[in-house]
Amino acid sequence: MSVDYDGERFRCAAATVAPGPAVFEIANTGSRRGSLMLTNWPAEIVALPEKPALEFEPFLSGGTLLTRQTFRKLFRSEHVNEAEGLGVRQVTFLFTDLKGSTALYERLGDLNAYALVREHFAFLDAVIHGHAGAVVKTIGDAVMAAFSRPADAVAAALHMLNDIGQFNREHGEPAVILKIGAHCGPSIAVTLNENLDYFGQTVNIAARVQSFAGPSRSA
Repeated sequence: MSVDYDGERFRCAAATVAPGPAVFEIANTGSRRGSLMLTNWPAEIVALPEKPALEFEPFLSGGTLLTRQTFRKLFRSEHVNEAEGLGVRQVTFLFTDLKGSTALYERLGDLNAYALVREHFAFLDAVIHGHAGAVVKTIGDAVMAAFSRPADAVAAALHMLNDIGQFNREHGEPAVILKIGAHCGPSIAVTLNENLDYFGQTVNIAARVQSFAGPSRSA
């Protein structure tokens, strides 16, 4: 199979190759480099007059890997040097907190309120994990989560708001009232207190947005 590349497109004598060993001879007559991809189409696709567009999942970047709950659980012992840090170009942080948590503890008592808060943590963890995110840490009654894609963080926030009513009906009064905020941007990942954590302006803004959010609506 002879293939010629002129710097703009590839040209070859045949569009398909018969089964068995094949030898490709590729000549670049252009002034710049090119990349040639060979596709092994199934028979039903080969028979089509027009081939479907090729779609590929995004590659797994280091930043994406850090926002996967499975990775964080399996490699908890791996350390990112606190003195150096690992720069992440883009990560989306989502913060949640409970409105009126002090009153909640006063009404239910410490033990019952703590049990309800733990149930709410389990609910949020399932939602975050289900939308390709990871729980970074809990701070009191608040949750900090990380997502590689902003759309996943928004979808998780909407899921929380849509299902928190059902959670409250299952657990009875008083209701858990969520405040949610998110922000996307660069960050620094480091290991702190045996946990992979994030620091930087993006984290601060996400936390500030959550503090400004009203109950039962995200920002």
